Amino acid sequence: MAETLTGSTSSPTPGGRPLRRAGVAAGGVATVLVGLALIPLPGPGTLVVFAGLTVLRKEFPSAGRAADRIKGLVTSVVSRVRRSDTP
Repeated sequence: MAETLTGSTSSPTPGGRPLRRAGVAAGGVATVLVGLALIPLPGPGTLVVFAGLTVLRKEFPSAGRAADRIKGLVTSVVSRVRRSDTP
């Protein structure tokens, strides 16, 4: 019992993992929602959405795949814009 009170990580506490997963989910979803609100408004909306997906990636593999797709899309758009700027 004393080890648990001192914060020893030798044995995980029952139910600790679902609580962490819920915390990551809540933080990630909140960040994504703020980013989506910032897309039409002035601000770095796309970057905030990407940051939220990166947070969600820690617990949910599908969020990681979505972040990879967005990263690929942004990379291709940036490369097209750079090519069109050159005379």
